[in-house]
Amino acid sequence: MGRNEAHCHQEPMSSFLVWLTIVSGMGGFLFGIDTSNISGALKFIEEEFHVDSALTTAIIVSGTIAGCVPATVAAGWLGGTFGRKPTLTMSSILFIVAAGIMSLAANIPMLVGGRIVAGFAVGIASCTVPVYLAETAPTSHRGAIVTCYVVLITFGQAVAYMIAYLFAMILPQSYEWRAMLGTSAIPALFMLLGLIRMPETPRYLVLQGKDEEARRALVTIRGHENVDEELIEIKEVCLNEGQESVRSLSSKGLRRHLQVGVGLQVMQQCLGINAIMYYSVKIIHDSGFTSGHDDIFYSIPIASTNFLFTFVGLFLIDVTGRRKLLLGSLIGATISLFGLAAYFSSMSASSPRITPPDQIVNLCQQYQNCYDCTRDSQCGFCYSGEQAVCSPGNLDGPLNATSCDRVTWSYDACPSSKAWVAILLVMLYLAFFASGIGPVPWTVNSEIYPLSVRSQANSLATVANWTTDLLVGSFAFPILLEYLSASITFGIYGCAGIIGIAFTYLSLPETAGKSLEEIQVSKISRTKSVCRSEFQSAGIFLVFREVDRRSS
Repeated sequence: MGRNEAHCHQEPMSSFLVWLTIVSGMGGFLFGIDTSNISGALKFIEEEFHVDSALTTAIIVSGTIAGCVPATVAAGWLGGTFGRKPTLTMSSILFIVAAGIMSLAANIPMLVGGRIVAGFAVGIASCTVPVYLAETAPTSHRGAIVTCYVVLITFGQAVAYMIAYLFAMILPQSYEWRAMLGTSAIPALFMLLGLIRMPETPRYLVLQGKDEEARRALVTIRGHENVDEELIEIKEVCLNEGQESVRSLSSKGLRRHLQVGVGLQVMQQCLGINAIMYYSVKIIHDSGFTSGHDDIFYSIPIASTNFLFTFVGLFLIDVTGRRKLLLGSLIGATISLFGLAAYFSSMSASSPRITPPDQIVNLCQQYQNCYDCTRDSQCGFCYSGEQAVCSPGNLDGPLNATSCDRVTWSYDACPSSKAWVAILLVMLYLAFFASGIGPVPWTVNSEIYPLSVRSQANSLATVANWTTDLLVGSFAFPILLEYLSASITFGIYGCAGIIGIAFTYLSLPETAGKSLEEIQVSKISRTKSVCRSEFQSAGIFLVFREVDRRSS
């Protein structure tokens, strides 16, 4: 049994490491809140600012993601230059500033500006927290600890929906959404204060030549003095690697790592996870829950499913390994997406019929069913008992108050007694997603890069994640719904799932059970045996063998 293997099986978790995971992982909790609170707040924002176009809605929702993209680029440089801890501190301050701007927004530009600042905070946190956790965790617990970051993301999302429903029920109009967007300042303050006692990561300190500080940090984190062997391993890797520059990211050896890391992050977003999380209230509304705050209420069990099944991933990621867990997760999520496509297709086909008018006096009365009626932005569906009409109106109600009962007015969706089917399918999708597709890309990206460029490489992969999210999820989703349909949109995401299965099967090596140093040694040695055991567990790495042959 090798030195790293023995260390892997024997290293316990100290109480300080648990506290470190909670404090730094609060960046994930804030990530979840600040990307999901818009779902519950959106319909109140649209009512207050009279938003009636899919483009404006897309701009409001995607403001956070637009801020994430440049922030993740900066985060790699910040983490590599100033350290992981100062970068996390900056992120917590930005979370507080963003919460203040959004809660006080007097118009849409100010609101979008606040969401962009929140995006800066989320982008920095999403890039830095996994690296900070991976570099402080013992090998035997690294997968679980990095997955805790994803657990806290999903917990933040669940809390955001609970807060949304609570504030929607108890606060007066125009205050609900401000409170929803402003409460993130509280956990951000907790994170800022908690980071004061946190050390810099030992690996970063060794890279800076601060060996004694690195040893003190290891002693603090591990809770014992027996850290010399681990410190030697870290120093050996730093000595072998040297001070690689960002330019080394384009080297042959690192390109193959980036192909996997970036590919996993792009694949994760192409399955539409954030489209579902950002617009879950709208999806529930469109599925048939059109009265009162039912759409916000039913978003709570959806977000809770996402949170609870992340624990499945937390348990399995170091047991079954990254590869098997991700493949099973992808298959289940893809089937669920095609199920949602089938549901919305059947819903449009069986849409409630409209009672034919005696005389057509406006354009809305030309429609014969609810689906066609609500697809017209100038019309809404009004129903009472067996009577149903299509009448001119908007979010506030029918233009002619006497044309139908306001209580039964549905402007942009059709009521359905089978809406629970869509809820179950979304919950099934999230159960599969949260157990594998959610945590595995973050965990793998925190493991596979050399220490000297880990922050920059992880930043590049995270940029790919947020850019894909912006294009596929937050911005594109409402536009796809308006110009295509829900059934076609979810069908597209399902097709992306099929591609993701093929990519994972052909590309992803297994990194479970190996220390960060072992993974990097396998990259440095470039021997045929190491490359075969480390990278050829998937077919596409036959290409890597050819790269190694030509290099030698």
